[in-house]
Amino acid sequence: MTAKRYLFLVIVLLSSGCATYKFQHGKPPYDKGYVASREGYAILEYTVGKDNTVPDIGLAKERFKRRKGTVEDYYKKMGRIENRFKEQVWNRIVMFAKFMGSVLSMPGRIISAYKYENNPEYRAKIQKLEAENYALEEAHINKLKEELDTYIQEDLSKEKAE
Repeated sequence: MTAKRYLFLVIVLLSSGCATYKFQHGKPPYDKGYVASREGYAILEYTVGKDNTVPDIGLAKERFKRRKGTVEDYYKKMGRIENRFKEQVWNRIVMFAKFMGSVLSMPGRIISAYKYENNPEYRAKIQKLEAENYALEEAHINKLKEELDTYIQEDLSKEKAE
């Protein structure tokens, strides 16, 4: 009996929170056509056309079906959306582990915070590392955006050929 309850709980956790997609009129300057949104967040790359135009509802649905998987992969790589399993299960496990590990890491954090506040050289070193990490992350995201734009342009050229 308890095994069935655990199985039911796992099924409920994994199936809850499915992504909902909706087609809606975009906000200006995309209000002349339809854009697809995921959980209320409009993602133009699902339906955008040449010169950032948005199509009518039929073409929007067709483009959405073709592009959905690839666009979501790029958005996951950019950190804009998350995988459902990761969101519902893995993040909770990681959060619990971090909570338990925070007690062990607290002395190191206290020392680091003290050095940051009282040692200008250490503060400059940390700020430099943070700036470098931020620049690397931005470069990575920009590269992914360019690749996604290239994919969309290829998709549009295939669409015109049909």
